[in-house]
Amino acid sequence: MAEKSILESEDENILYDLLINTEWPPETDTQIRGNKEHSTSVIAKAVAGPFRFILHYLWYSPSSSSLPPGLIRLASKQINWQLVLASNGKLLAVVQDQCVEIRSARDDFGSIIGKCQVPKDPSPQWRRVAWSHDCALLAYADSTGTVRLFDLIGSELFLIPPVVSFPGDFSYAAAGLILLECTAGAQWSAELLVITYGGGLRSYLVSVGANPSFQENHSFSFSTHYSHGITSAIYHPVHRLLLVGGCEAGDESVPMASGCGITAWRALSGAPHYKQVASYEEHVNTTQKRGYFKIPSFRLFSRQGDEKDGVFRMSLSPDGGVLAVIHFSGRLSLWEIPSLRQKAAWSQDQQPGFEEINPEWKTSLEKRKKIKDKEQYYPLMDVNWWSEDMLILARCSGSLTVSSVRSLRNLLGKSCEWFEPSPRLTPAHGGGFLSLECEVRLAPKRGRLESSQSTGSGHGGDDEYGDGDSDSDDESSAKARYFGYIKQGLYYATEMERFAPPRKRPRTVLKNYRLVSLRSTTPEELYQRKIDNEEYGEALSLAHAYNLDSDLVYQRQWRKSTVSIASIQDYLSKIRKRSWVLHECAERVPENVDAAKELLQFGLKGTDLEALIAIGNGEDEGRFILPGDVDLDDLPYEDFLSAEEEADLKKEREDKKRKELLAEVHFSRLTLEQKELCRSRLKLLTYLDRLATYEEMLGGPHAAEERYDSEFFKTFRSQNIIASALTSARESNVQALDILFTYHGAELLKHRLAIINNFPETTSPHEYTRLLPEACLDEDGVLALIPWDEQRHRDMDWCEAEECRAVLDLNLCDDDSFLYEEAPELLRFRSASPPIPVLTDWYLSRAQDIDSCSRQVDCALSLVRLGKEREIPGLESLCDDLVTMETLVYEASCELSLTLRDLQQLSSIHKLRLLMKNSSAERYVKDAFQWLVPFLHRCEGQTAGAAVALLREYLVGLAQQDLTLALVVFRQSKPDCQQKLISDPDQLMSVALECIYSCERDNQLSLCYDILECLPQRGYGPETDITASLHDLVDRLEKHLSVSEVLEKHGLQKPISYVRNSESSLGEAHQLMVKLCRHTGRKNPPVNEMVWRGVLQDLLDIQQSVYTCVTPETCHQVFVESLLCSSRVENLRLAGQLMHCSQVSQDVPASVSYRGKGPALRVAYDQSVELVLAAAREYFNSSTSLTDSCMGLARACLQLITDGPPAVQEELDLISALCQLEDFGVNILPLQVRLRSDRLSLVKECIAQCPTAYRQSTTLLQLAWLLRVAGDEADQRKGQVLTLLAEQAAQCLDYKASYIHCQDLMAAGFSPAWEVVSVLGQCEGYGDLAARQELLAFSLTHCPPDSIHGLLAASSDLATQMLYQAVNHQMEPNVTPATPEAEDSSATQPGTPSAGSSGGRAGDLLQRTTATTMKVLTTTGMTTKAVLTAVGDHRWWKDSLNYLRPLQGPGTGSGGQGAGLDNAGLERQACGPFYQELHHNPYIDPSQDVYAGCSGVPQENFAEVLLRTGKLAETKTEGGTLFPATEVLLQLANDAFPRDMTLALSYLLALPQVLDANKCFEKQAHSGLSLQLAAYYYSLQIYTRLAPCFKDKTNALYQVSSRHHQHVLSEGFVCGRHLDRVCLYLFQPQLRGYSHAYDLSRSERSKVHRLAVTMATDGQPLGRIGELLAVAGGSPELSVKSVLHDAVARVVATLSGDPDAEADYPQPLTVLEAMVTAVHNHVQSGDSAVTSDDLLAWLRPFCGDAALPVRPRISVLQTLENSFSLRDADVRLLLLYRTRAVLQERPVEMEDVETEDQRYRLFLDLLGSARKWEEFQQLMLLLQAWPPMMNEEVVGTERNPWVVLSSALLALSQSPEVQVDLGQEVLSMVRSLYRTKHKLPAQCVGHMAAELQGQTGLQQPALKLMAESGDARLLLLTQDQINSMSEETALSCDAELLSLLLDAGLLVGCVPSALYPLLSAHLLSQHQRGGWDVEEAASELLSAGHGPQAGSLLLAHRGTHPAQVTFSTALAVLKRWL
Repeated sequence: MAEKSILESEDENILYDLLINTEWPPETDTQIRGNKEHSTSVIAKAVAGPFRFILHYLWYSPSSSSLPPGLIRLASKQINWQLVLASNGKLLAVVQDQCVEIRSARDDFGSIIGKCQVPKDPSPQWRRVAWSHDCALLAYADSTGTVRLFDLIGSELFLIPPVVSFPGDFSYAAAGLILLECTAGAQWSAELLVITYGGGLRSYLVSVGANPSFQENHSFSFSTHYSHGITSAIYHPVHRLLLVGGCEAGDESVPMASGCGITAWRALSGAPHYKQVASYEEHVNTTQKRGYFKIPSFRLFSRQGDEKDGVFRMSLSPDGGVLAVIHFSGRLSLWEIPSLRQKAAWSQDQQPGFEEINPEWKTSLEKRKKIKDKEQYYPLMDVNWWSEDMLILARCSGSLTVSSVRSLRNLLGKSCEWFEPSPRLTPAHGGGFLSLECEVRLAPKRGRLESSQSTGSGHGGDDEYGDGDSDSDDESSAKARYFGYIKQGLYYATEMERFAPPRKRPRTVLKNYRLVSLRSTTPEELYQRKIDNEEYGEALSLAHAYNLDSDLVYQRQWRKSTVSIASIQDYLSKIRKRSWVLHECAERVPENVDAAKELLQFGLKGTDLEALIAIGNGEDEGRFILPGDVDLDDLPYEDFLSAEEEADLKKEREDKKRKELLAEVHFSRLTLEQKELCRSRLKLLTYLDRLATYEEMLGGPHAAEERYDSEFFKTFRSQNIIASALTSARESNVQALDILFTYHGAELLKHRLAIINNFPETTSPHEYTRLLPEACLDEDGVLALIPWDEQRHRDMDWCEAEECRAVLDLNLCDDDSFLYEEAPELLRFRSASPPIPVLTDWYLSRAQDIDSCSRQVDCALSLVRLGKEREIPGLESLCDDLVTMETLVYEASCELSLTLRDLQQLSSIHKLRLLMKNSSAERYVKDAFQWLVPFLHRCEGQTAGAAVALLREYLVGLAQQDLTLALVVFRQSKPDCQQKLISDPDQLMSVALECIYSCERDNQLSLCYDILECLPQRGYGPETDITASLHDLVDRLEKHLSVSEVLEKHGLQKPISYVRNSESSLGEAHQLMVKLCRHTGRKNPPVNEMVWRGVLQDLLDIQQSVYTCVTPETCHQVFVESLLCSSRVENLRLAGQLMHCSQVSQDVPASVSYRGKGPALRVAYDQSVELVLAAAREYFNSSTSLTDSCMGLARACLQLITDGPPAVQEELDLISALCQLEDFGVNILPLQVRLRSDRLSLVKECIAQCPTAYRQSTTLLQLAWLLRVAGDEADQRKGQVLTLLAEQAAQCLDYKASYIHCQDLMAAGFSPAWEVVSVLGQCEGYGDLAARQELLAFSLTHCPPDSIHGLLAASSDLATQMLYQAVNHQMEPNVTPATPEAEDSSATQPGTPSAGSSGGRAGDLLQRTTATTMKVLTTTGMTTKAVLTAVGDHRWWKDSLNYLRPLQGPGTGSGGQGAGLDNAGLERQACGPFYQELHHNPYIDPSQDVYAGCSGVPQENFAEVLLRTGKLAETKTEGGTLFPATEVLLQLANDAFPRDMTLALSYLLALPQVLDANKCFEKQAHSGLSLQLAAYYYSLQIYTRLAPCFKDKTNALYQVSSRHHQHVLSEGFVCGRHLDRVCLYLFQPQLRGYSHAYDLSRSERSKVHRLAVTMATDGQPLGRIGELLAVAGGSPELSVKSVLHDAVARVVATLSGDPDAEADYPQPLTVLEAMVTAVHNHVQSGDSAVTSDDLLAWLRPFCGDAALPVRPRISVLQTLENSFSLRDADVRLLLLYRTRAVLQERPVEMEDVETEDQRYRLFLDLLGSARKWEEFQQLMLLLQAWPPMMNEEVVGTERNPWVVLSSALLALSQSPEVQVDLGQEVLSMVRSLYRTKHKLPAQCVGHMAAELQGQTGLQQPALKLMAESGDARLLLLTQDQINSMSEETALSCDAELLSLLLDAGLLVGCVPSALYPLLSAHLLSQHQRGGWDVEEAASELLSAGHGPQAGSLLLAHRGTHPAQVTFSTALAVLKRWL
């Protein structure tokens, strides 16, 4: 039938290949073994339980009946896993047990892009998977009907539960699962069709947006058409048909397709949603009528023979035109679509190869039993399409074919491809398809555990291992099996355990799943794959069949085989391609030496002249051509021809033939191929030579067979021959290097010295002795190098001739540049025949290199000695140094870090010290003879006299710290020694003296005496010119030793050098004696008088023997001083006996003898007073109260001086003052009383304690005198005390007592009392107006400028009252109220008449004004206003002037009658008494001459009183009351002319109208003087009107007025010689402020002093301050020095934290620097008023006060040091103060900081004890306070104190006590030193950076230090660190580090690093702030070869969008922008 329906045509076979895409790890599974019974058997169910069977059958009848047995049978044979290929062929879903893997075709489905997790299914064969139309969704249905939807990454979108499900019932499992494109709406992504085996269909709308969801669309049932359910369903997308398969109908009337169970259904838009499509037959044939009812068929039992056939699998062809169907029976049918017309069909037995079994089953014991039941493996299990004409068929047996649809002929070849049973298939796509197979194997046997668990009902094809029984089962008889079946039936019927079948142990199997692809291929691809699979026979067959290149097979065989003669003949010789063969000959390295040689020779055969000629003739065609051998058989045979002769004859023939062939070659016309052949031959010859060399290196051909190393030869043969020699040298392979020099000398001998230089320095030169250059005398007697003996491996080949090489243009010499790159200094040794000086230089440098690199001195010494043996000159000096070095290293155990170069740089003395450094005292003599003496001899041989000088220097150096070893040398040099170290006696004495005096220790006295004993006595040995002087020095040494012995006796050890150095120093000697006496005084218990006298005798002894610079008197003075300070009364008495206690006793000679040695000396009186005062003050200061015992000692000391000098009396008065202070209740320490700078404050405290103290003025004045208030100035002291008393009396309202004290103050002229005086003067309660006026006048005279205004107002008010009384008194003389009582009486009697010529008018005036005025005067507070109101009455003025006019005759209104009558004619110029010395013969009014006698002040006349009263009233009313002053001024001028013409002129100048003066001039006598005065008056008036520059005419007028000068002179005026200086101050703008202050000071001393202090603190020059003081009439107390001292004191107070002073000087250090600068300039100008010593003395207490802050004290000291060139002593003192200021709690002496070494030791000591951060800060301050270290061994090394400090600080990083950021602190510390003299060198910065990098998390501070160092080496190291930085570390870098890297220019170097993106981003964002040029940076990047980075930087800088910044864009902009 098939032949009729298929066209007779044959298809071509498919050339294919199989590939395993993926193989999953094996899985372990357990299978239950037993009899095979299907649970779906109706019989079994009936037997087991009829009721259960009936219920089950009826419940599911008719549509839900059990599934067809054929379907279940075939489904159970399937493997558990499935695979589904997406429609586009790019995605594959692999359904596993508990997941679904989604794989991509990008790597042949090797990688997983998603994994969907699903629960384990007990029946995995009934699962179904489907892809969506767009391959974006994956639907999965399990055996229960549950559907899950996943996306491509494996995320589960939602789950659709089944409608209903029963365990074991697969009717709800999905027979079809289809995802369609949805047209229902935009919100739905797809439509999901779920078709169950029971015939039900449900449609769901699926949404996979933000919230995945589904909705049931419709449902349908196929049960009316398929009563037994459906078995398969697929969808045809083109025709929109749903193709459904089920069981056959069994009705012959239906169409064939329907009869076979195949129907087509079209989807409808509405109900019933699906409609069956009529087949082609239904349209052709008559439709058979069908009834509406169909009686279901009931089958109680089913038998195998009655089983209906049905559809198992359906597959559409690629074009959708043909449907392939597999039936239960194994039948295969093809149907046309959509007509459903059968195209072809083959039953199972008609299918070719259906009965074939896998051949491997026959050979496998495991699978052999499958053959017994092979029929079950015949059926088809899967079908798919290769193309429209080819089917892919897979059977249960594992057979797979690609068959033609015409004949089912296998197109894969003669046989099918065998897979594991029941493989799964996919449709073909891209020329191949995928198959999933499962290999099942029995697990290895082990202890098996019985398990009752079932693995489920579906293991599919795996059941072949569960169906069969064990071997015993196979051998059971049919009878046994029959009874087994009976028992099984009985068990199902009765369920009795006795009939239960025996349980078998479960079987464990291993399942291995594979994904295999079968792809069509080309012959070439298959050919290559056969070769890859080493199927060489098939590959050659393919090559012959398809005419392919067979060379590929032989090439693969050649490469797979080891190289041998056989492999060369079998494989390589059969390869025709010449280039490939030559490449293999040249590149492949065989594993043995013979094969290597054979291969190279084979290649040479193919490159000989025959091949060269063939290529030139074009006959080769690229083939490998072998030359023909010379045939010796053609030669005549000779019996006597030996083997050697035969070889010679053969060689002769070959040479002849080669010459003939060479004649045919023209090298100048070689083609490219010929040249390449020649190059290959040269290469092979080189390799052959290298192989021969390698054989020699291995020891010859026989040894090479065993020791040959192919890997080494592979490198060696192509390696640079110089590099090979270099490697041999570095490996110390002397033999190899010898062979290389011998056979490759042309290339190597010129580098001989450089190569030998690469021998390891640890290799002894004796090992490579034969390689060392050697010299000898040549024929001419000249020293020259002996040449090397060279050899060759073979004769020169034809291709090595110069003619051929010239054409090939080859460089045959290997590159030698690398040899000298790392050591360019070796270039000077590059020569094949170096001259002798070069050889000497090489030996010297090589020996030094050996020592510096290996520290093996013996090797270096051996090399030098070998050089000397080889006649190399100039090595003697180095040999001596190496001998010394050898002694140091191997005998003396010297420091291992010492190198030869270091030794050569050391001086001879340092070498000597190193030699003897580790010698102990016991071996010292032996070592000295063994090491020291030979070394001295060597030094003596080099330089004459060096031995003596070295020994001296060495011994002196030893003696500085210890004399022990020096004593050993001197003992070995004693005169009685046989073998002496020092044989010369003079040398012995001089060295011994120098050693003793050089010793710095103070406990070596006994050793000094021992050394003294070793010296020769006078007269021993020969004497020289210096012998006598040396013995004198030895005698002097004995005296020095005696003094040291005395000091040691008293516990004051000193080195001997101290005694010698201090014997001529008065200060040192005096200090020593003081220490000696004070040490005795501090002994406990105290010593007695006898001991003290013994001390005195010792003082006198050492003075007499050594310290002659000190007088005996000084010794007594020191002794007495110590007695006075011993705090013992008896010692005070002893001291009194030893000094003169009065001036009188000093002249009386002492008569008391002291120990019979002469008269006892006594301390002079003046020195005695000083000593007593010093001791008394010390006792006084240490006393706690007046009753303290020390106070008694102080008084006892003072009482020793009997005549009581002032200084002593002052101290006694101070003690007495303590008593009075206690009387007033003031409790204070005596020391506080002494230190109280303001002693007046103590008086204030006494007054504050006593309210009536103002009544005890005498007592308080006595106390002030005892306290020396104001020093010796009694007036100042009295004024200060009285001021306090007057103030207290005024506060107590005792005005009388206060006035008494004020009178005393005014009488004394005490100007500071103006304030208390003004208070009393303004007190309204005090009624004495005259006294108050006096008080206010004093206050106005002495008050400061800012108080003048108020006092003037008060004085004006008071003057108004008094003037009013005076005017009234003038007008009414009888009414004179002189007292308040009189005023009161006058007020009560207003009508009392007054006497006088004008009594009437005056009385009327008085009556009108007195009532009002006196009434007001009786009240307080309104006095001034009331008086002014009364005076402002116009009638009062009119009456007053009328009273004045009648009296304008001569003498009327004058102050005194007859005043000036003697000069009425104006013949003489009248002036004031004060100015009489300025005029010649002036007239002085006797009544005005207050200087002539004791007469009182003249009374004012009425006019003056009236003028003053009017002006006061005018002033008070602020111009409201104008006073008519013309008549008064004329009267005053008229009265003043005879008495004071200047005053008269002033009155006239004050007239409102100028011409009114005529009235006055007309009344005067007409004399020449009056006329001159009138002319002068009018001249002044004219001048004032003609001079427009004067804005204020009074300015000019009053300049000539003497009235102002009179007022000023009454207070004290400046001398005329200083007027020019005053003018200077007035007219310089910068000094106007000072001049203004000076004007206000009125030359008061305190104010001038204050002004001068201000100028000093402002930094004014001291000369200018001196000028100010000179202008002010300076006194001894007011000098530049005192002013500057006060200014310094105020600044020091501010620095000390005084809150009052801080307001005046907010920047005290700046002020101090200005003053120091002024002093510096002052000293530089040559003036010595103030010196640096003064400043140091003033600032020393502040700097030494440990209670004050450290930094200000250091700053003060630094300021002084920067401004003055201080003496060394001052510098050391400043250094000591600076150290003490920092180290507050540690006592520091001068010897601790005097030298740099001492400071370094102190620093290390402090560092060792530092544990807290504050202590480290203190050390930082200390190092800054010290001068920088200058020792070169410390400054640039790790010993630098700053480096040591940072190391110690970082060592505490883990300490919990340190809570600071140590990295930042170290960084800040280093940065603080940049602009100071402590700036660290680059080496130290490198050490500190290394320390920081060694700490976790401190890499950034280290990089910052190195980046900002500016050092090239550190910057390079920084760059390396940055480039090795990880990305995580780079992200943690801060902006500061990035800025520093950019500043250092490291942007280009950091391009390869992870930090570059951050660095470039920082550059772009901060370039303006940082000052970086982005375009310049881009240029640097471009220059360094980083073009893309440069372009990207420019693009980003110019604002290009990041999306446009591409690689090509970046490169393009470089050409335009750069």
